[in-house]
Amino acid sequence: MRSLLKTRCVKQLSLVSLTLLLLFSPAPVVSAAPADQSLTWLISGQIRDPQGQPIEAAHIAALGPNTDEPLAETESQEDGSWAIRLDKLDVDAPIIEISHAHYVDQALRLDEESYQRLRTNGSFSLGELVLERQITPGFWAAALIFVGVLLLIAFEKLHNTTAALAGLSAVFLVTNVLGNIWPDYYILSFERALTYINWEVIFLVMGMMIVIAVIERTGIFQWTAFQAYRLSRGRTWLLVLILMLITAVASALLDNFTTMLLMTPISLQIGLALGINPLALIIPEVLASNVGGISTLIGTPTNILIGAYADIGFSDFLVNQTPGVVLALVLMALYVLFHYREEWRKHGGGISTTLYERLE
Repeated sequence: MRSLLKTRCVKQLSLVSLTLLLLFSPAPVVSAAPADQSLTWLISGQIRDPQGQPIEAAHIAALGPNTDEPLAETESQEDGSWAIRLDKLDVDAPIIEISHAHYVDQALRLDEESYQRLRTNGSFSLGELVLERQITPGFWAAALIFVGVLLLIAFEKLHNTTAALAGLSAVFLVTNVLGNIWPDYYILSFERALTYINWEVIFLVMGMMIVIAVIERTGIFQWTAFQAYRLSRGRTWLLVLILMLITAVASALLDNFTTMLLMTPISLQIGLALGINPLALIIPEVLASNVGGISTLIGTPTNILIGAYADIGFSDFLVNQTPGVVLALVLMALYVLFHYREEWRKHGGGISTTLYERLE
């Protein structure tokens, strides 16, 4: 019994001694790791061309002072900004190389003050850098292809879509054949070309064309032309003003090209029946279509592209464009009445019974 108590006392004393030793013994000395081994450093900037436009997809690489192998690399974003992260720093500052197929390469080395700020703060911005454009054989090849496409469309040697696709094929041919032999012939890669496709615009135009095809079958444009003739009571000057108003409103809500395709046949019929030059009706309608179409987001393909890229809504176009459009239509109407005044005198007025019955 005594031996058991003695053993327990020894264990308790040992435990107490160990606890006191841990509490009052000095902490072990651990050597602190250099700060450079546990940090990353960020170098950033923005790239623009001489016109102030951002340069996208420029290649940026950070090179060590004693090697050609990049320590890190990245590409510039759509707004021209870029950031490159380094996991280690040498004694000397790294070299930042910026390259793009269509611009002059640029190499920068941080000065001593900037390099010390990078080491201390962990980040440093090079600010805005300007790359000079480089005129390469690829530039002249692209220019010749562009002019060729315009000539094919202007002289109607090919359908517009076929001519555009032929030009795009020529660009890829030059890039992938000549560009692989001589890098200066590089124009545009297929992957890069895909980024220029705006699917929102494509599907919006496709949807509009479907709606217009359905509306065309209803005959609403022919009906509105008939109503315009009925309201004008055969007075040609008033008829052209009503047709211009109808065309402007239709072009604001639909595609202006399709609007003119639907308005032209009925305008030809009215002009020939009244004995006046049909161009006196069609040309004012074309002017009204072009002006009226810019008042809304969906009025012209140009507005659709602008709205998609600049994030401008339907109401923004309507509020800001409508006052100018209305003023332009008024001035245009006065010009049309003056320019075609001889045509209006050819028809004295009154409804032609034959034309009225045909339109009806």
